[in-house]
Amino acid sequence: MDFDPQEFGNIAQYLRDNRDNIENTSKECVNRVIVGRLYYSVFLILRKTIDEELSDKYSGLTQTEKFIDSLYGGSVHNSLLDFLEDIKTLDIDQNLQTGVRILYNSVDLLKEYRVAADYTLSSPPEIKRNGGKEKVFFDKDNSISLPERKFKNIIDNMGKLVEILRNNHDQISDILINWN
Repeated sequence: MDFDPQEFGNIAQYLRDNRDNIENTSKECVNRVIVGRLYYSVFLILRKTIDEELSDKYSGLTQTEKFIDSLYGGSVHNSLLDFLEDIKTLDIDQNLQTGVRILYNSVDLLKEYRVAADYTLSSPPEIKRNGGKEKVFFDKDNSISLPERKFKNIIDNMGKLVEILRNNHDQISDILINWN
């Protein structure tokens, strides 16, 4: 049986609920771990969902396999975001397009937070946002609320992504055919 990436989200929630009881570790450290687990939970859920949907509905295209391979090696995070960016530009139902835009923007921001949490030692680290830089405060109790909201946005809009992948075969095929 495969690992369920939702467990990363569960452990993030557990850490958030119990961070005051964790000894010899700063709130900043715990919050950085929470952000990383939230990101990897949704990244793996999205990757699995896209893989399953494309493997099922688009297996006849040789580019489908090439794209799916890009989700498992190389610049996997960028491949996922690039694919979502292509999907958000499709001429589709406005409700679905809005959902995938929210999903894309949430994944993109959560990824920026995860990179800051994992790789930047300065406190507070900065992320690129809206053409400038924004400080990310991992040392405060409520500093996790934005990443948690982004996590929820992604989970809430997954069904819209699946609907797009299932019902827009020609447009998704064009994205896959033109995949670099």
